[in-house]
Amino acid sequence: LHHQLSVTTVNTALANIDAGEVRKFFSAYFSKIVIGLKERIGYHDDRIQYREDNLKDTYAFDGQEQVSSYKKGTENRRVKGAQIVSLADCTNQGIIDYIAVDKKNNEKTACLELFFNTVIKDKVIMSDALNTQSSVTDQILESGADYLMPIKANGNKELKLHVEAIFNREHKHSAKVTSEPLKDHGRVEEYAYEILPAQEYLDHRIKNQHKKVNTLVKYHKKVTSLIDGNVKGQSDSTRYYISSLEYNEKTIAQVKASIEDYWFIEEHHSIIDDPLIFDQDNLHGCIPNTLSNNAGLNKIGFNILGFIRQKLTKERNLKTPIPYKSVEKELAAMSIFELLPLLNEYWFSNTEDC
Repeated sequence: LHHQLSVTTVNTALANIDAGEVRKFFSAYFSKIVIGLKERIGYHDDRIQYREDNLKDTYAFDGQEQVSSYKKGTENRRVKGAQIVSLADCTNQGIIDYIAVDKKNNEKTACLELFFNTVIKDKVIMSDALNTQSSVTDQILESGADYLMPIKANGNKELKLHVEAIFNREHKHSAKVTSEPLKDHGRVEEYAYEILPAQEYLDHRIKNQHKKVNTLVKYHKKVTSLIDGNVKGQSDSTRYYISSLEYNEKTIAQVKASIEDYWFIEEHHSIIDDPLIFDQDNLHGCIPNTLSNNAGLNKIGFNILGFIRQKLTKERNLKTPIPYKSVEKELAAMSIFELLPLLNEYWFSNTEDC
């Protein structure tokens, strides 16, 4: 305890390691997904237990601001030193790649680079509405993948209003599916999905910058809050999506699966920021190498933590996965001799030519 490395020493080391090399190291040894969909234990197993075969895996990208970082030479501390854009395999629950950019509006450029460095062919690609832009959807199509992207007023206002009106008018003609209500900690969540063939209903006079819009999607979520079994409140939200997925009898199953899987990248953000786990939001720094390398180490830790979490959950015959915080506490209390076998199992199951 008297000879631990200081935070300053660690940050000095991170500042002097090339960020590109750390990213290559992550990609080579820690980005391969080792938890398959059918092997995974989830909070709501019914979501995957009855999932149809031959559905495409869902990838998603999103940016995460490093809250306590700042830009050197800028007095305004609201200007952050880095935005970490991650590409996740949401179906199999792992981070595939990441890149650090210095501005939030560079997220789109970063995701295009991630696409270039990753094989995304035959995947379904998702993001937030901010990145539903033609340059992104064009690159997804050129890479041999399909997009499923939300549309809001920012950049797609006319199209969003048009799609909303189509579903209001053609509701009885849409293909529909609902999920079983999910009960969790005093909440009941209900989900409904609708799709329509875009070519049949889209008015070509409406401004639409996206190519190959084949399917229109409506996603409705209803949350009911309960106390002692009594309803105390309800909330509803509706989102609209456009997709290049061909409209056929399997499309709605793919849409449902992809939207269900997308939550993983949001969970990843919350775990990375959690002060009791990775605490990325508390990193004060401005040196690009430090910020990028810290994020890279967190991605490595996140993928390993997710693997060990599943392993321990199965070994203990639990029906729901152990919380990330609990797993982190267990690992912190282990001796190096207890921890090494777990890391060894992850490492060799994660390396093709071991």
